[in-house]
Amino acid sequence: MTDFGIFYIFAHSKFIKHLRMQLRLPFIVQAIFITLVVFTSCSPKNRVPTFQDKDAVIRLQKGSCFGKCAVYTFTVYRNKYALYHGTMNTDKMGKHYKLLSDSVYSALTKQFKDSDFSKFDSIYQSDIVDFPTITIGYKENKIMKTVSYQNEKPQALSVLQLSLEKIANSFDWTAVKKTKSNIEYTPVGKNSSSDIYIKEEIIIEPAPGIEMARWLDRYVGYGVRVEKKMAPNFDYYLIKWDESTISPDDFLLLLKSDREIKSAEFNKKIMTREH
Repeated sequence: MTDFGIFYIFAHSKFIKHLRMQLRLPFIVQAIFITLVVFTSCSPKNRVPTFQDKDAVIRLQKGSCFGKCAVYTFTVYRNKYALYHGTMNTDKMGKHYKLLSDSVYSALTKQFKDSDFSKFDSIYQSDIVDFPTITIGYKENKIMKTVSYQNEKPQALSVLQLSLEKIANSFDWTAVKKTKSNIEYTPVGKNSSSDIYIKEEIIIEPAPGIEMARWLDRYVGYGVRVEKKMAPNFDYYLIKWDESTISPDDFLLLLKSDREIKSAEFNKKIMTREH
């Protein structure tokens, strides 16, 4: 039994005692009732799963395109839970999770193992820019290998992608409540948890040839606006957005997956030197 189960019994002991007094149930019935309460509270279905990067086994990340492509990250963990993190053009915005069946999890991991994933190239180049960048990761021997591509890729990768998308687009997902996070994120950079970052401001560098006016039209739903150009001779822009639409960390991840953005990072405070 978990500590939560013990706490549950303690917290509800008065209620159970009161129920026994009111119903005057036989002792054996009381015992069965209490057992059901305990095991229900300890049931895996009632536990909120924990998602940590070190436990990730398979990952699918779909970036943005010039149209309405769904942008999300789909991850499968060793505990057989899957996490869907939608950031744009998807009906599952935010974080959702579900428990995969033993058969689905076993079939998926076997499919990746049989694919000889480590022999794929890390990047498959493409001359067509109007395709989202797809990144598939698979952890083997404690190392997560990633493969990125657009439209040019081996057929075996197409099969793996379709298998992951089938699960990602399935039903019965549970939204992660916006409370204290139980999801471990990879830091966006060194000292990302310190006070040096201004998370309400992001500095972006558009890819060559990108028109900012057209790019801003794609993010109109997030209320993105350019505050200023950082330097006259360099294409670095300080942007802000409506934070009620998306959190700073999620928005930074979204920008980093955008092929029209060469780089993106939080603005930093100017640290004064003490004498």
